[in-house]
Amino acid sequence: MAHDAHNAPIFLRPRDVQRLLGIGKTKLWELSQTPDFPRKIRISRGCVGYRRDEIEEWAAQRPPAEPRRSMPASLAARRRS
Repeated sequence: MAHDAHNAPIFLRPRDVQRLLGIGKTKLWELSQTPDFPRKIRISRGCVGYRRDEIEEWAAQRPPAEPRRSMPASLAARRRS
């Protein structure tokens, strides 16, 4: 669902944080164990979320990700075999 600035959700569910940051479940869990990552908030029983503004602020302070290196041709050929 698209949101503009006026009706953007205050809380993001973990899967939304994963999409926003381009990471998987394990990486989100690893980040959540570090002291500088925003804390989860219990929204209701069995439902947690992260404050959107805290996640966006955290992401803005991170250095840009290094581009992924492509797989050497010799390894790619072995994987296809």
